[in-house]
Amino acid sequence: MKKNRIFSRTRRVAWLLVPILALGSLYQPLLGLGVVGIMIIIAGTGLFRGRFFCGHLCPHGSLFDRFMLPLSLNRKFPSFLTSPVAKWGFFTLYMVMFTLRLARILPFVGDGQTLERLGALMGIQYLAMPTVVGLTLSFLNPRTWCTVCPMGTFGEVLHKTGTTLGARRTRDRLLTITEPEKCISCGICARVCPMQLTPHTNFNQAGQFTDPACIRCGTCVAHCPPGILTFASEDDLTQLKEASRP
Repeated sequence: MKKNRIFSRTRRVAWLLVPILALGSLYQPLLGLGVVGIMIIIAGTGLFRGRFFCGHLCPHGSLFDRFMLPLSLNRKFPSFLTSPVAKWGFFTLYMVMFTLRLARILPFVGDGQTLERLGALMGIQYLAMPTVVGLTLSFLNPRTWCTVCPMGTFGEVLHKTGTTLGARRTRDRLLTITEPEKCISCGICARVCPMQLTPHTNFNQAGQFTDPACIRCGTCVAHCPPGILTFASEDDLTQLKEASRP
């Protein structure tokens, strides 16, 4: 289902960073250093909140959801793109491309143009995969690129790390069903999910949806007919259960 996914002010304007970083860095290489900032934010949010960045802050996610949704065929993701092979294949390709380009500028470190060269490197990387490839895939479905996005994969890895370290217990807000008995099994949460996930069939015993691919965008919460979906941390569960009691 094609549903509006633009909810916050940040998500409405984040797409502006795509032309600034991807195209602007071709003329002003220092602009490409903004990609480094994005990677730092992904690392920070990924450790504590998984793919939160993808659903709330990602410039490409904003671009795809705002402008490509009306143009997209909105088809189901091809199975080969949702496989671990594709996910890790794109991640490996991205890192190999980055390493090779970085190796080309290392001999010039210290010549006074190191930052410009690094900015140009990051800008080209940002233009090649997420922008050109992402826009092409978005004609099939707005979030097709997100199934294999290396930065999204990076966020998932950090999420697992944060889970192991216990760093996300109070910070990560997972999709939560507050009153399971009121669920009408309509499946709308799955039909509107940008990542084509199926929350209504995959809540754990605590009533939380733990799929690492969830981008916490809130589309399912906004369109749930009974209004029984929310985002909550593990520590919020007790309070939610008490509030739902008659």
